[in-house]
Amino acid sequence: GKYMGASLDRNGLRPARYFQLKDGTTVVSSEVGILDKEKFSPDCYLSKGRLGPGKMVAIDLSTGELIENDDIKMRMAQKRPYAD
Repeated sequence: GKYMGASLDRNGLRPARYFQLKDGTTVVSSEVGILDKEKFSPDCYLSKGRLGPGKMVAIDLSTGELIENDDIKMRMAQKRPYAD
């Protein structure tokens, strides 16, 4: 596929955190502290965030772009606009 993503159900009973590193690595995990602070200092991160109930995140495997919840939903809505 072209994309890989993660989402939470509407209950969000097990929140997830995501991290994108400057080397192109993206990590999604339900555990805090999975990346060793000594190996991954704050300047190693491009972005990081938390998935809440009903939220999603994806990565474009061809470009490495991290796509967050609102942007994913906007892109999907623009592909099939109801007005057309």
